Amino acid sequence: MTRTVSGRRARGILCACAVGLAACLISFAACGNDDPTGPTGPGPSSADYEAAALSITESEVRGHVSVLAHDSMYGRWSPGPEIEKSARYIADEFAAAGLRPGTGTGYLQWFQIESSGQIVAPIASPSVVPGNPGGSGASPNVVGWIEGSDPSLRDEHVVFTAHFDHIGTAPVASPTGDYIYNGADDNASGTAALIEIAEAFASLPAPPARSVVFLATSGEERGLLGALHYATDPTLPLTSTVANINLDMIGRNDPATVRAIHRTDSDLGDLTQSVALLHEEIGITPIDVADNTLVQRSDCWAFIARGVDALFLHSGLHDDYHGLDDEVDRLDSEKAAAVGRLAWWVGLELVR
Repeated sequence: MTRTVSGRRARGILCACAVGLAACLISFAACGNDDPTGPTGPGPSSADYEAAALSITESEVRGHVSVLAHDSMYGRWSPGPEIEKSARYIADEFAAAGLRPGTGTGYLQWFQIESSGQIVAPIASPSVVPGNPGGSGASPNVVGWIEGSDPSLRDEHVVFTAHFDHIGTAPVASPTGDYIYNGADDNASGTAALIEIAEAFASLPAPPARSVVFLATSGEERGLLGALHYATDPTLPLTSTVANINLDMIGRNDPATVRAIHRTDSDLGDLTQSVALLHEEIGITPIDVADNTLVQRSDCWAFIARGVDALFLHSGLHDDYHGLDDEVDRLDSEKAAAVGRLAWWVGLELVR
């Protein structure tokens, strides 16, 4: 089911590229099987979609990153008070946008991390400095969603993911006195884009035909624990998941490209290339990468391993990866916003 949906979407766009954007919109409606007017009459216009995409701005992305990667978050280790503080910030943003809570008790989906979880940062006593990596405890995901408007399609959905945890603090400060792994690119950048994409979907005058889930995970740095927990207890069944779009480290390196990583048997790479051609104003060219080993190191793997097609947008590793210099002032927040706009358009083609 997953490849059928994404494949049809990709072919619908590809068949129209040669005759321009206006003709593409007409051809896309003709190529697809969905009712373009929706169940209750005309839905959002092209102007509504453009406005929603443009609402994903550099300044708002930088604002979210500045909160999540602030020194007071002490590197957002899972579990700990800072990861909960970060989660509540994201939940407040989801609530303000009007997203539906993803659990029966709110936006936070709690899970237990045991001390045997994968640890990728040095371990020191939590009493040495604030925010040092600890062992076991409860950690939250943040889940919000928008129910689709088409009764025949709303049970299908796309899941956007980004992890908001990082690797905490160093047991010994650097010569400059820094001991906080701020994780501005990894992955406050993807989380900021996730928040903005959620707000863009929520700003539409009517929901898309299919449902959309927005999942911010913790515990990623300890072995994709939050994503794996969601995969066992999803808001909506994975059997009805059309695709996962994962945003992880999207604000460094070449400002004009992003890696679009996917399975070799997935149509999501073609779809992403087509969307980028149709929306050259974004200024991002996807580098098509199939079956990169990085997929097993990010949250998309929890979906791929269960048969769900996934698109992993990633701007590449860099010298500050898991280092003390992954700071807000080194982030290309305009690129992160542009990648967010690309992800928005790709997701829109899958759900509208």
